[in-house]
Amino acid sequence: MNLEIPPQRPADQLLSSWADAHVFYNLYDHPSGLRSAHFEEDELEWRKRLLQETPNGSLIRDNSMFEVLRSDTISLLHVTTEKKLKGLLKETALYPSGGCLVGSIYCSLLRPENGDRTQFHVHNLGRYIFEAEAPRAISGEANNAVTPIIAEAAAPKNARDNLIGLDYLRLGDIHLNIYRSLEYLMHPDERQRLEDDVIYQIKASVEFLGACQAYLLQPRRMKPEEFLAVAAHAIERLPIIGYFLCETVIEFLLCHQNCDEARASHEQREFYNRSYKELLFTMRPNLVKSFNLATFNPSPVDLSTYIALKSDWGFTMPQMFEFMAERLAFLVCSRLIPDATGIDWRKIAWRFFSVTEIFGPLVGHLIHRQLRTFQRSGLFYFYYDQTKAMQVWNYWNHNDIAVSFNGVIPKGEVGINPAYPLDWKFYRGMYRDGLVCKDVQLSLKAVPRLVDLKNTFMRSKQ
Repeated sequence: MNLEIPPQRPADQLLSSWADAHVFYNLYDHPSGLRSAHFEEDELEWRKRLLQETPNGSLIRDNSMFEVLRSDTISLLHVTTEKKLKGLLKETALYPSGGCLVGSIYCSLLRPENGDRTQFHVHNLGRYIFEAEAPRAISGEANNAVTPIIAEAAAPKNARDNLIGLDYLRLGDIHLNIYRSLEYLMHPDERQRLEDDVIYQIKASVEFLGACQAYLLQPRRMKPEEFLAVAAHAIERLPIIGYFLCETVIEFLLCHQNCDEARASHEQREFYNRSYKELLFTMRPNLVKSFNLATFNPSPVDLSTYIALKSDWGFTMPQMFEFMAERLAFLVCSRLIPDATGIDWRKIAWRFFSVTEIFGPLVGHLIHRQLRTFQRSGLFYFYYDQTKAMQVWNYWNHNDIAVSFNGVIPKGEVGINPAYPLDWKFYRGMYRDGLVCKDVQLSLKAVPRLVDLKNTFMRSKQ
């Protein structure tokens, strides 16, 4: 008897697409959802390399963040300002934002100090945000101050140990599918102009994309510094590459830095975040006000000049450049160009349908970036990002993910899923020297509706 496999329903296809955009850390040594078998093998090889051959790689699987997410009670730190808090209390609502966690209330981790659930140790990422990043973001504002909010909830058993992180670098296909589902909201002339812009961006970036393909196949064909210089130049036309370059720098520093501070954080089972944060904000001060990584395009000379001042970090520039070039080429090809190894650049038909067939995820990312500044983006972009958030909430609820996290690498960025039925309690916090204590309970609830970008103070508004 022949048994036919029933076709996937649209809802199942949607869940499958979102599964491919997540990293399952309980299955970290298993296939990872990439389309190409070649990329699957390379992905597992990269994971093995990071875990076993770097000073801090063991933290990818064994870290305090995962310990908190496995707990029966989860405590998180949300950083806001006094002015923003007044507005939140009027609405009695705390809204999620977009960004790398798509539709989450952005937080960092808290661990009870000496078993006492009234005082908490702040993860070094949250400490940096509270002490340095957030104050810079509101510098010059009168009668305002950075304010901590403690979020706490008892996690049901089925929501514990779901170590499934969102890799926003893999959202290209989802971005493209949402555009296709909502493009009717745009005038045909607008769609044509948007699609022509995307084709131009890719067509004008063939040198970089071809270099990624060549470096993937023959890593020694081009010097790492030459490849990274081409990448930095390409970001003007392909802004999404700024995000890829940034994540490559972050991953290298988190895994390889071996200074006193990094070793102390390792003992706390935390990646040390200050080093890459300071690098980003020193090299691109505009990121403090608007965290738009499309502007992150340092050349190898820029990076060398900055890191030369950090001689205690425990690595050499040739080591960093070799890693970055190899890793960036792999990430671009595996996340943005499904058949990167088989492209004949001479025979591409530069029409939108043909380009999406070859570069689908890249097209999706570029459309997502373009829509932020496109003529009627205020109208269209709201529906676009709200649709994306609703889809990810559906996926998270389907998998009992009450707290999401940045799955590119588990460095401590987490977010409350506002659509999950969890009884979150919120408290004003009192912060001092890396510890935060509960003050009064706040009349707030997590609401599954995206906040307007103009009402955020640490997210990209462009």
